[in-house]
Amino acid sequence: RDAGVACIYMTNGGGVLEEAKAEEIQEGFGLEVVTEQMLLAHTPMRGLAEVYGDSKVLILGHKDYVNVARNYGFRRAVTVEQVFSEHPTIVPFRKPLGEPPAFPGEPIEAVLVFYDPLDWMVEAQVVCDVMAGNVPSGGPGGEPPRLYASNPDLIFSSAFPAPRLAQGAFVECVQHLFRLQYHADLEVTHFAHA
Repeated sequence: RDAGVACIYMTNGGGVLEEAKAEEIQEGFGLEVVTEQMLLAHTPMRGLAEVYGDSKVLILGHKDYVNVARNYGFRRAVTVEQVFSEHPTIVPFRKPLGEPPAFPGEPIEAVLVFYDPLDWMVEAQVVCDVMAGNVPSGGPGGEPPRLYASNPDLIFSSAFPAPRLAQGAFVECVQHLFRLQYHADLEVTHFAHA
């Protein structure tokens, strides 16, 4: 930066605000990093708030993903557990974890996979039901909800000796399950490419 060369930090990670990631890099590597230099997997999804900011949207991920969505401007973001609480028979094998429903009865206009989901069975079931219209979903004029994903990586490296499944594997799984159950393709808009 002292030489006048622009520098950004990109990662296919996420689940936290850009500010938090900048602090993590600053502390870990001793570099001066400002929020504006950070580009996380879900950062490009911030622009979707211009379209869906006042709409009920289903968000998926872990870590601080709910705060990220609200910070981006998704004022009516709901989690899988909130949809599950609103429709407690959607998954017959367990009970909802207790998050109260948010904006009950309103249609979900989009599904946004911000970061790696963790409870795939519940999350895949809820996403398939939303996309199929089994729970109130769709936009004005009756168009079906849209599905967006921030990172299509199938696998990643970790401390475990073999690669681990990532967000892209979850999305592929949901698409395959949807095709098997509803005999239709599920279109996904990705914000990055593997």
